[in-house]
Amino acid sequence: MSEDFKFIEKYGAAGKEIVYVKPPEQNSLVKIDTSVVAVQRSFIKSIYFLFREVFMPQGYPDSVSDDYLHYQVWDTVQAFCSTITGTLATQAIMKGVGVGDTAATPLAASITWIMKDGTGMVGRIVFAWWKGQVQLTCLDAECKKWRLAADFLNDLAICLELSVPLVMDYSTPLLCLSTSMKAIVGVAGGATRAAITQHQAIRNNMGDVSAKDGSQETLVNLCASFTGIAILSTLDDNVYPWQLFLFFTCLHLFANYCAVRALHLVSFNAARLMLVLQAYMVSEIAPTPQCVNLKEPIILNTGFREKDLCGYDIVLGSSIAKLVKSNWIQANNLKFLTKFYRARKYLHILNKQQKKIYVVFRRNVTSSDILQGYFHAILYGTAASIMDQEAV
Repeated sequence: MSEDFKFIEKYGAAGKEIVYVKPPEQNSLVKIDTSVVAVQRSFIKSIYFLFREVFMPQGYPDSVSDDYLHYQVWDTVQAFCSTITGTLATQAIMKGVGVGDTAATPLAASITWIMKDGTGMVGRIVFAWWKGQVQLTCLDAECKKWRLAADFLNDLAICLELSVPLVMDYSTPLLCLSTSMKAIVGVAGGATRAAITQHQAIRNNMGDVSAKDGSQETLVNLCASFTGIAILSTLDDNVYPWQLFLFFTCLHLFANYCAVRALHLVSFNAARLMLVLQAYMVSEIAPTPQCVNLKEPIILNTGFREKDLCGYDIVLGSSIAKLVKSNWIQANNLKFLTKFYRARKYLHILNKQQKKIYVVFRRNVTSSDILQGYFHAILYGTAASIMDQEAV
């Protein structure tokens, strides 16, 4: 063997190549620096590889979802704007607690700060408990809406903080209110970020994706903090903070909207399931996740109800005991339905008076059974509506 044997490896389709050679006179592979031999790597390309290793998940882009880059670009813009407005609010808070005022005492400032933080802690606990009691999975299923709602609430809290120097007599209540709002933002933002990270981590690499997302956010916040300091030190602090706040808030909300719109979630929620069912009942072809996500409403739910599709409201997980007790179904009919649906893990109970279809599930039901029961309820309601129209 007169020529060297060459072995090239890389992690991912766009990963950095590592070249090994086996000279004819040796029995082991020798790693060679590709920046020295063959083709010299440019300085820009070296910076690119370094940036990707530090801030991108290992194996990018094959290790993340196809919407990762588009989402992260807009997420970076919104994080930059949020940090800028937060810097403006910090200056206003310092004025509100008495920094620079010779008449203010350290004790009064400390009490105000403790009350502000304490109110935020209580708000965080209460909101997490309330959402857990009301809707267990809404922060996951409706992560797009809650992400937008959280950022809007964060901007509103910053607006209150900027108002503190204007109403010094009410500075403590305003700070407590804004901190409570930010506590809600922390809970909702953290939960939705976890749901989005889980979607983006397609190779069971949620930890790596989350860590790199934190690195990206830290870099953005660092750059935005220096920018905010430069703005505060050069501009008039009596006029420009409000103008800058309005500009960066509008950009922040727009970037957040573009970010959540860029997501192509592959799991079902009520709106996405309704879109799939509507398309399937018309053409018998299920649309792609990209098409469904583009049509999904992320602000309002108008037009996405079962009643608009089949004429009936569908109630999943109904209690048979309550239905029998309310005389919505007789025992003999229930016995017949149980035999009729014996091959299924669910049964449907139609209530024409209230225009509802109750879906009762058996034990050990799976998510596939729930989707199947919901889909068959839609078909059942459609057929019942057609029969009602023909009878009239």
